[in-house]
Amino acid sequence: MSDKRGTVLITGVGRSKSIGASLALGLAEDGWDLTIGYWAPYDERVGFVRGAHDP
Repeated sequence: MSDKRGTVLITGVGRSKSIGASLALGLAEDGWDLTIGYWAPYDERVGFVRGAHDP
């Protein structure tokens, strides 16, 4: 049996300190391949502050 688990799509990973980012990190550590996405205009509209290490 392979350790490779498959691929997961996670949206809402526009900031490194978010639920989406935490899920992505945990799944990546468990061997999942990831496809991540975010929509910057939404983050800007709701006032989320973007850090230097955010995607």
